[in-house]
Amino acid sequence: NLKTNEIKTKVMILGKTEVNMNIEINDINLEQVYSYKYLVVNISNTGEQETEIIERIGKTSRLYQAIKNSFLNKKEISRAVKMRIQDSIHTDVDFWL
Repeated sequence: NLKTNEIKTKVMILGKTEVNMNIEINDINLEQVYSYKYLVVNISNTGEQETEIIERIGKTSRLYQAIKNSFLNKKEISRAVKMRIQDSIHTDVDFWL
């Protein structure tokens, strides 16, 4: 007994060419989308990942600026500690990109 929420359900057609489909469940026409976010990853109907990469770079940049402004600019923190933090940030960025 699978129950669906027709109002929240979306449809996406994967492929190189754009295709419009009308799919109905219980007389409700499902919305067709061309991209959506699933488990924090943007998925597009063409398989392109440019939007995902740009979004990750933007998030990483905002995170780095927040850490820099709130922590790395403080004179009380030793240079060695700042360098270790900066190295760990770059390691995480390289991993996610």
